Amino acid sequence: MVKLYKVIITIVLLFSFINMLAMLVINVMKGIHAYASLFESQQERPGLEIMEIVDGLLMVLLLMIMNIGFVKLFLPDSKLAKTIDLPWLKINSFSQLKMLLIETILTTLVIIFATNVVKEEGSLQWTDILIPTAVVLLALTVKFVKDKEH
Repeated sequence: MVKLYKVIITIVLLFSFINMLAMLVINVMKGIHAYASLFESQQERPGLEIMEIVDGLLMVLLLMIMNIGFVKLFLPDSKLAKTIDLPWLKINSFSQLKMLLIETILTTLVIIFATNVVKEEGSLQWTDILIPTAVVLLALTVKFVKDKEH
Protein backbone atom coordinates (compact mmCIF):
# COMPACT_ATOMS: atom_id res chain seq x y z
CA MET A 1 0.00 0.00 0.00
CA VAL A 2 2.88 2.37 0.79
CA LYS A 3 4.37 1.64 -2.61
CA LEU A 4 1.08 2.55 -4.32
CA TYR A 5 0.92 5.76 -2.27
CA LYS A 6 4.42 6.75 -3.40
CA VAL A 7 3.61 5.97 -7.04
CA ILE A 8 0.44 8.10 -6.94
CA ILE A 9 2.26 11.01 -5.27
CA THR A 10 5.09 10.73 -7.79
CA ILE A 11 2.66 10.82 -10.75
CA VAL A 12 0.83 13.84 -9.34
CA LEU A 13 4.11 15.68 -8.69
CA LEU A 14 5.46 14.78 -12.12
CA PHE A 15 2.44 16.25 -13.90
CA SER A 16 2.49 19.30 -11.65
CA PHE A 17 6.18 19.77 -12.48
CA ILE A 18 5.43 19.45 -16.21
CA ASN A 19 2.69 22.09 -15.85
CA MET A 20 5.13 24.38 -14.05
CA LEU A 21 7.72 23.96 -16.81
CA ALA A 22 5.09 24.62 -19.51
CA MET A 23 4.01 27.83 -17.74
CA LEU A 24 7.66 28.86 -17.43
CA VAL A 25 8.29 28.30 -21.15
CA ILE A 26 5.12 30.23 -22.08
CA ASN A 27 6.11 33.17 -19.87
CA VAL A 28 9.68 33.20 -21.18
CA MET A 29 8.36 33.27 -24.76
CA LYS A 30 5.95 36.09 -23.83
CA GLY A 31 8.84 37.90 -22.15
CA ILE A 32 11.01 37.69 -25.25
CA HIS A 33 8.13 39.06 -27.31
CA ALA A 34 7.42 41.81 -24.77
CA TYR A 35 11.01 42.99 -24.63
CA ALA A 36 11.32 42.83 -28.42
CA SER A 37 8.17 44.94 -28.82
CA LEU A 38 9.35 47.33 -26.12
CA PHE A 39 11.51 49.06 -28.71
CA GLU A 40 8.75 49.31 -31.29
CA SER A 41 6.81 52.54 -31.28
CA GLN A 42 3.58 50.77 -32.29
CA GLN A 43 3.04 49.27 -28.86
CA GLU A 44 0.79 51.52 -26.75
CA ARG A 45 1.62 50.21 -23.29
CA PRO A 46 4.50 47.70 -23.36
CA GLY A 47 4.87 47.77 -19.58
CA LEU A 48 1.45 46.15 -19.21
CA GLU A 49 2.58 43.01 -21.01
CA ILE A 50 5.66 42.86 -18.79
CA MET A 51 3.47 43.14 -15.68
CA GLU A 52 1.36 40.23 -16.93
CA ILE A 53 4.54 38.21 -17.38
CA VAL A 54 5.45 38.94 -13.76
CA ASP A 55 2.02 37.54 -12.80
CA GLY A 56 2.74 34.38 -14.75
CA LEU A 57 6.21 33.99 -13.29
CA LEU A 58 4.84 34.38 -9.78
CA MET A 59 2.43 31.55 -10.56
CA VAL A 60 5.41 29.46 -11.70
CA LEU A 61 7.14 30.28 -8.40
CA LEU A 62 4.01 29.28 -6.50
CA LEU A 63 3.87 25.94 -8.31
CA MET A 64 7.57 25.38 -7.72
CA ILE A 65 7.23 26.02 -3.98
CA MET A 66 4.22 23.73 -3.85
CA ASN A 67 6.02 20.94 -5.73
CA ILE A 68 9.15 21.14 -3.61
CA GLY A 69 7.08 21.28 -0.45
CA PHE A 70 5.05 18.22 -1.43
CA VAL A 71 8.22 16.32 -2.33
CA LYS A 72 9.76 17.17 1.06
CA LEU A 73 6.58 16.26 2.95
CA PHE A 74 5.35 13.18 1.11
CA LEU A 75 8.58 11.71 -0.28
CA PRO A 76 11.19 12.75 2.31
CA ASP A 77 13.45 9.75 1.66
CA SER A 78 13.73 10.32 -2.08
CA LYS A 79 16.97 11.50 -3.67
CA LEU A 80 15.23 14.62 -4.97
CA ALA A 81 14.03 15.66 -1.51
CA LYS A 82 17.52 15.20 -0.10
CA THR A 83 19.27 17.14 -2.88
CA ILE A 84 16.96 20.16 -2.68
CA ASP A 85 18.34 22.21 0.17
CA LEU A 86 17.12 25.77 -0.13
CA PRO A 87 17.63 27.81 3.05
CA TRP A 88 14.40 29.77 2.52
CA LEU A 89 12.38 26.61 1.94
CA LYS A 90 12.68 24.61 5.14
CA ILE A 91 9.41 22.71 5.36
CA ASN A 92 8.84 20.24 8.17
CA SER A 93 5.07 20.23 8.33
CA PHE A 94 2.02 20.81 6.19
CA SER A 95 1.26 23.96 8.22
CA GLN A 96 4.60 25.49 7.25
CA LEU A 97 3.92 24.72 3.59
CA LYS A 98 0.45 26.30 3.83
CA MET A 99 1.85 29.48 5.37
CA LEU A 100 4.56 29.76 2.72
CA LEU A 101 1.99 29.24 -0.04
CA ILE A 102 -0.39 31.80 1.49
CA GLU A 103 2.40 34.38 1.65
CA THR A 104 3.30 33.67 -1.99
CA ILE A 105 -0.36 33.94 -3.01
CA LEU A 106 -0.56 37.30 -1.22
CA THR A 107 2.32 38.64 -3.28
CA THR A 108 0.76 37.27 -6.48
CA LEU A 109 -2.61 38.86 -5.70
CA VAL A 110 -1.01 42.26 -5.09
CA ILE A 111 0.75 42.09 -8.48
CA ILE A 112 -2.47 40.95 -10.19
CA PHE A 113 -4.37 43.85 -8.65
CA ALA A 114 -1.70 46.34 -9.72
CA THR A 115 -1.84 44.94 -13.25
CA ASN A 116 -5.63 45.29 -13.31
CA VAL A 117 -5.40 48.91 -12.12
CA VAL A 118 -2.94 49.72 -14.90
CA LYS A 119 -5.07 47.86 -17.48
CA GLU A 120 -8.26 49.67 -16.53
CA GLU A 121 -6.47 53.04 -16.43
CA GLY A 122 -8.07 53.94 -13.11
CA SER A 123 -11.68 53.26 -14.14
CA LEU A 124 -12.30 50.34 -11.80
CA GLN A 125 -15.58 48.54 -11.25
CA TRP A 126 -16.99 47.55 -7.87
CA THR A 127 -15.88 43.94 -8.50
CA ASP A 128 -12.26 45.07 -8.62
CA ILE A 129 -12.35 45.46 -4.82
CA LEU A 130 -12.47 41.66 -4.44
CA ILE A 131 -8.73 41.14 -4.86
CA PRO A 132 -7.70 43.74 -2.24
CA THR A 133 -10.33 42.28 0.11
CA ALA A 134 -8.85 38.82 -0.39
CA VAL A 135 -5.37 40.22 0.27
CA VAL A 136 -6.50 41.81 3.54
CA LEU A 137 -8.27 38.63 4.67
CA LEU A 138 -5.29 36.43 3.83
CA ALA A 139 -2.89 38.87 5.51
CA LEU A 140 -5.04 38.81 8.66
CA THR A 141 -5.05 35.02 8.54
CA VAL A 142 -1.27 34.96 8.33
CA LYS A 143 -0.99 37.42 11.22
CA PHE A 144 -3.37 35.51 13.48
CA VAL A 145 -1.75 32.16 12.74
CA LYS A 146 1.74 33.53 13.37
CA ASP A 147 0.57 35.22 16.59
CA LYS A 148 -0.99 31.95 17.73
CA GLU A 149 2.28 30.07 17.12
CA HIS A 150 4.23 32.44 19.40
